[in-house]
Amino acid sequence: MPLIQGSSEASIHSNIKKLIGEGYKRKQAVAIAYSIAKNKDDEIEKRPVQYKNCIDPKEETQQFPYL
Repeated sequence: MPLIQGSSEASIHSNIKKLIGEGYKRKQAVAIAYSIAKNKDDEIEKRPVQYKNCIDPKEETQQFPYL
């Protein structure tokens, strides 16, 4: 039976449930489900993280006379 693709908590839980139903031991089912979630997450191109209060290094920073 194919497992659900994705790394969300719901898809991992569903995959564990399917694997246990197929006869895998609980620990082995958890390891397989997390392994598949990690592999699917690696295939997705990740966007760079944008932080709200960070200064963009490309922009000029303000020069303080006392530094």
